[in-house]
This record gives sequence, structure tokens and C-alpha cells, in this order.
Amino acid sequence: MAKTGQVKTAQFAGKTSATKPVGSPKEGFEGLIKARNELLLAQTKYVKKKDMEGLRSYLSEDVTYISSFESYALSILASKMLS
Repeated sequence: MAKTGQVKTAQFAGKTSATKPVGSPKEGFEGLIKARNELLLAQTKYVKKKDMEGLRSYLSEDVTYISSFESYALSILASKMLS
């Protein structure tokens, strides 16, 4: 079990990322904006009302962009747009 300071990070220990960029940096940026909008909806609809069951259901069923966040970010980072 790996530790970072005093926090156990076993859920990440030994895992490798098989995530690949989704496409162009423009597609990645658009995906990140849509993921942000999904998070904002979750905040206003579930978190502010402290509806944790609704939030759990929303995050497990209704989000498509949040679950691909890493791919969107990698498509931007892998491009030459940032240099």
C-alpha cells in the first residue's frame, strides 16, 4: 500500500493509465468545457441540496464528459498548442 504523507493511496497503487487522447486539442477543450458544465449541474442540483443519493446516481449514469476528463486533458497536453 502506497502512502503519501499519512494518506493511504492504495486505490492508485500499481495502476497504470491506459488513457489515450481523444483527438484534436479543440475536441479536448470542448470536452473539458462540457465536463465542467456537468460538474456545475451536479453542484447546483445535488450538492447544494445535500442530495448524495441523487449525486451518486447522476455521476454513475448521466455523465459522459466527466468520465473522459483525462482523455480530454491529454489531447491538449499532447498537442503543440501549449508551447
